[in-house]
Amino acid sequence: DYARMEQGDALEIDNVRAQISKGSTVTVKNVTKGYKFKTTLKLSPRLKAIVLAGGTLAAIAAGAGENA
Repeated sequence: DYARMEQGDALEIDNVRAQISKGSTVTVKNVTKGYKFKTTLKLSPRLKAIVLAGGTLAAIAAGAGENA
């Protein structure tokens, strides 16, 4: 699927927070060309908490990723 993508293609991840919380597989939709593909998200528990918090500053403010 990587070979099918081109610069400028619009990509969309539905329910991104739920998908990231659920596991390491994320379904991505290429809106421009109308197909979906699955990809693996490789994040440490700490980085996953940071992403779900909305970024590093938000994670620090919320205490996300502590002791992870």
